[in-house]
Amino acid sequence: MRAIDLFAGIGWNVACARLGIEELGIEIMPEAIATREKMGAETLNKSVADLPGDFCFDTAIQITSPPCQEYSMAGKGEGRRALGEVLRR
Repeated sequence: MRAIDLFAGIGWNVACARLGIEELGIEIMPEAIATREKMGAETLNKSVADLPGDFCFDTAIQITSPPCQEYSMAGKGEGRRALGEVLRR
């Protein structure tokens, strides 16, 4: 089974490897790419925004989890502080 991971980072690659799923990550963050390379993860250094609109992946699984630093405890918290405003819209 094969998966495509948009906004790849490293987390899903670890999960896929443990489940025996071959994963291709699309990522532009240099640190994430370097980490993926050291892990032996297949990575396409390309922005998701630069993929053609009709681009299609022949995979059983598509993972699309955009960056969450604005909401995660690892980030600065701007998203958490603005959550009330976002939910009111």
